[in-house]
Amino acid sequence: MKDLKPSGLTREQWSAMTLYEKFEQVVIFVLSAIIAVIVVASVWALMREVVNRLVLGAFDTLDYATFQVVFGMIFTVVIALEFKRSLLV
Repeated sequence: MKDLKPSGLTREQWSAMTLYEKFEQVVIFVLSAIIAVIVVASVWALMREVVNRLVLGAFDTLDYATFQVVFGMIFTVVIALEFKRSLLV
């Protein structure tokens, strides 16, 4: 039976870790949870912004400011996802 700890470790792997390694795993778990919340909030804001601009007709394909806002929000989500991935290495 696997008893999973914060990062998906088995009980044997967890007990073999030093105190500092356990501390690292807990910090990574907490940071991952925070980043997940930020990603969800960012995706929600992005979806709202795109839908509002499409529904209200404010999505002007020739307006560079609109593209900056939308793609800036997209890149915020991508950067947060990549930061999360870098924590797991």
